[in-house]
Amino acid sequence: MITTIKIPEVVESILTRIMRSGGQAYLVGGALRDQILGRAASDYDIATSLPPERIESVFQEEQTYRTGKRFGTITVRMDGLSAEVTTFRTESDYSDSRHPDHVKFVPDLESDLARRDFTINSMAYNPFLTSGLIDPFHGKEDLKRKRIRTVGNPRERFREDPLRILRAIRFAAQLDFEPEEETEKAIMECRIWLNRISRERIREELVRLLLSPHPDKGVRLLQQTGILPLLLFTGTDPYATTKRTIETTTRPGTVQNTTAKPKTVIASKADPDVYMDKESPSGKEIPGWTGKEAQILKKLPENADIRLAALLRIDRPSIDPAQLQHILQNLRMSKKSIQHIRNLLSGYSRLCTMDLTPYSMRKLLGTGNLSDMEQILRWYEAAQDTCGDPEMKKRHSKAIRLLNAIRTDKDPVFPSDLAVNGKDLLSAGIGTEDGKKIGQALRQAYEWVLENPEENERTILIEKLKRNPCFKPFG
Repeated sequence: MITTIKIPEVVESILTRIMRSGGQAYLVGGALRDQILGRAASDYDIATSLPPERIESVFQEEQTYRTGKRFGTITVRMDGLSAEVTTFRTESDYSDSRHPDHVKFVPDLESDLARRDFTINSMAYNPFLTSGLIDPFHGKEDLKRKRIRTVGNPRERFREDPLRILRAIRFAAQLDFEPEEETEKAIMECRIWLNRISRERIREELVRLLLSPHPDKGVRLLQQTGILPLLLFTGTDPYATTKRTIETTTRPGTVQNTTAKPKTVIASKADPDVYMDKESPSGKEIPGWTGKEAQILKKLPENADIRLAALLRIDRPSIDPAQLQHILQNLRMSKKSIQHIRNLLSGYSRLCTMDLTPYSMRKLLGTGNLSDMEQILRWYEAAQDTCGDPEMKKRHSKAIRLLNAIRTDKDPVFPSDLAVNGKDLLSAGIGTEDGKKIGQALRQAYEWVLENPEENERTILIEKLKRNPCFKPFG
């Protein structure tokens, strides 16, 4: 951590103009946290005592956006930098588990900081004041101890916005921190409340976790807190097995017994793949998982599709296409990403088991594209590097050699590379009596070309097809 907090001149200018207008102003939130950690910051949040209307007046000569005015936020843009300026406020009631139903503007900073999620995001700073850093909830100490801790009662914070359950784990993955014990216990107890959150918001947090510097840590925490099956589910209701057990112990407004042993949660009868933690989630590894396997994610390119594909492969090695489609649709992945992930998983599975020959590599490449093949090989390299298996290393080297040879020789690998088409076959009398024969003949020709690329010539392929009893022209 750094001892001197340095913020951009534009942010200092915004603070200065608010103070000259008679208001208090502080840098707060993630940007301040990252500055203290010595990390690059991008999004700047400023808390102020002035109401939104005054902020609009103070910055009337600048670009301002009032999309968050209902909640006290005006976005100010100066010299290419945007900052969200929000009036000190308290919040109450979250009927949509996201936005407060009631926002009350307050005169003091500490009340505003008390409504925030985690201590590391609940500090404030003004370089022009002698007090400098204001840290009523000891966020700087938590930064030093590398821990994620909620402001106040964690169950209350998670009840207000259950997405904070995932955010806690994502911050751990992003910063290489660990949840504080009471916070982690509340995560396990309250995870059922994730069913109040839209799948789009859940997907966004999962993607941010997977693209973080420490995705392996994030996935481990998702696993040991029993959240992962709630994200990667194939049934219609992944929460059904936990509702009765968890809701009775985490009903809003009830006093929590934080020393009680977590109750046993059984697998869903409707979907046995939706396994849950048993007895004590934080102390158990789910069968088939190892911490080492999760390290594969960290060694992959920072691409959400390939990291999600690798996570699915680790979590469910024998997943079938229907289950995969269900999981990805439940996560509200785009059609493009779903197809990409399917290609990556299918290609990786084949690469792991097939005999490595020029033919098999051409066929594998032909099912996707060169970019997919390169990603699959990067994935395989990450897996063998993590496992330290010499046989995997040999297979990876051989696969690379075969792929390079295919690219150098410009071998035909896609059906569109065939030197013949349907019109050519009809002209040669193939398929004139039965149109289905044309597709069958083209598939046969494609197999021949994958075996022997030098045969990819129109006359050669047509003559071979004519000699084949299945495609011999009528008469």
